[in-house]
Order: sequence, then structure tokens, then C-alpha cells
Amino acid sequence: MLKDGRNFRSSYYEKVGFRNIDDSKYLDVILASKDLDLNRLSQFCLRFTVPGVHRALVWKLVLKVLPFNKECHSFVTYARQDQYNDLRNALIEMKYIDKAMPESQIVIAMWLLENKCLKFTWKLEIELHRHFLHICQVLCSVFFNEVDIYWVSKGFFNCVKTFENSVSWLVEFSKNLLFKTDSALHCHLLNIESLHKVPYHSWFRSCFAGTLHELALLKSRRRPQRK
Repeated sequence: MLKDGRNFRSSYYEKVGFRNIDDSKYLDVILASKDLDLNRLSQFCLRFTVPGVHRALVWKLVLKVLPFNKECHSFVTYARQDQYNDLRNALIEMKYIDKAMPESQIVIAMWLLENKCLKFTWKLEIELHRHFLHICQVLCSVFFNEVDIYWVSKGFFNCVKTFENSVSWLVEFSKNLLFKTDSALHCHLLNIESLHKVPYHSWFRSCFAGTLHELALLKSRRRPQRK
């Protein structure tokens, strides 16, 4: 068995170009465990696209919206629902939100309220949270349950903040990669003085939400490793 729990045959199929042969079955095995394994689940997400039927559950597990003890799922789900209802109802009573408002903006308002940062002028300050807003907008088109949208959006944004200090390194890595893989384009961007105007920082801080099509964002890829 390999370190990530898959057998030799699965690894061999990948090496010869037949990917995703048994990825769905492998995910079923992981999710069938009484106490779920974060490492195995994370490795799966890095290697494969999560099937749509399992996406909500897997994302909530990886983003720590749900605990890894399956016996606690019902209790935690009800608690998340209650907290969501309290936040949303409070905003409605205060007339901060209404039914006509986009769900992505409602998520931002709820997040601000929960973090005690909500102001009367919060709509004018959405630009300050545009990276979070882009993430919310994509997830609103991926998930249909409003409670899931809020908790997954918040968990996703918290995850993004963990590599905030690495964004500058990612930008430099991207520039070097462009030089190595497409030197002509790199040279052209330099000549027209546009290489440093590409919004790399914004792309990485929003995980390319609002830039790439949502279908591309749902496909997992390995992150480059520092050398």
C-alpha cells in the first residue's frame, strides 16, 4: 500500500495516463470510516476532482465546518443552522439585508456581524473585502444550501488567509514559471511594461475566484513547493 492509502495498481494506472480509475470508490472508502482521516481526505483532494455528489460533505470536512467524528455530524449541523439563522434574522431585523440582496453580499454582512465589524456603511466598504466576495460568488453557484454557502465560504476564506504571507513568493514563482515555459510571452510583457501590472496578488488572494470559470476552480491541483 502507498502512503496515501491507495494500492500499487492505482498508482501504476496514474503513471501510464489512466487517471481517476477508482477515485470515486476510494473516496467512498474514506467516507465510510467511523472516524474520518483528514490526511487521507486531503491527499484525495490534492490528487483528484471531488465528485459533485460528495462535494459539500468533503469541503465541510476539510474546511473544518464539520468534525471528523461522524457521530457528531447531526449535532454540529443543527448548531451551524441555528447560528446561521440567528445572524441572518438579526440582519433582517436591523434592516441591513433584504430578499433582493445577492446571497454573496448577505454572506459578507453575516461574516462582518459575527466578527463584530459590521458598520452602517458596510456596503460602501465591500471593496475592502472583494477577495472574500469573489469566493462567495463562486460558491453561491456551486452550492444550493444557503447554510452550506455561508460556512464553506467562511472556512474557505480562513484557509486562504493562512497563506497570506506566501502570496509574494507565489507571485515570484509565477513570473519565473512564465519565463521558463513561455519566454516569448514573458519578453513581450516586459517590453510593453505590463508584467508587473498583472493582478497576481488579487488572483492568489481570491484563489482565482472571479477570474477563472467555476468549473476550473473545482478541479484540485497541487500547490508548488518551496525549494
